[in-house]
Amino acid sequence: MTKYWAKKFKNIVLTGMPGAGKTSFGRIYADMSDRLFLDFDAFIESTTRKSIPQLFELEGEEGFRRLEEKILHKLERRHNFVIAMGGGTLQKSENLNYARRLGLIVTLKTPLDIICQRIFAVKENRPLFMHCKTLEQVQEKVNSLWEERKESYEQADVVIETAYNSMDTLKMHLSMIERRADNREYMQDVYNIMNKKLRQSSRWVEKEEPIPEKNTDI
Repeated sequence: MTKYWAKKFKNIVLTGMPGAGKTSFGRIYADMSDRLFLDFDAFIESTTRKSIPQLFELEGEEGFRRLEEKILHKLERRHNFVIAMGGGTLQKSENLNYARRLGLIVTLKTPLDIICQRIFAVKENRPLFMHCKTLEQVQEKVNSLWEERKESYEQADVVIETAYNSMDTLKMHLSMIERRADNREYMQDVYNIMNKKLRQSSRWVEKEEPIPEKNTDI
């Protein structure tokens, strides 16, 4: 049964750069909150019966983005999911606005150097990076994508900096956000905390749920 505090949002929508950890975190958080998990790239592949690299090759990036937007609207009736979006899915303002109808939008913000290392290890599976032959080329592409997309990522309801949190604390932070989401002042405090504008000793930390010391960084 879905946790009572998780019913305040139709879904949790994760966004962020490629390699930010959306899929890994999404699976764990879905299990924690008794939701289902949906990887949007995998959903596109199952819908079209083609892999993402194949779609990029056949349609080009612009054609893929049009297809992506069309398939995004198939999520309208989804309920009780943690949805990991593609890194560029919500860059278009129309897609971002549509995603707000799906639920709470959460950006996972991961340091670019960590993202570069993750992508370089599997670049053959990522159409935007498969032609990069060196780590330096991956870094150049990542920096370019960040400049293009950072504004849309920052328009999420909540931004969580993953470099400062273990997977356990990330789960706890998001669950507390859900529990108190009806309080607008609290939501502003959460945004400030996640963006390092306030000390983490703010009133949002609940005594009965102490931050775990276990360090399982993603």
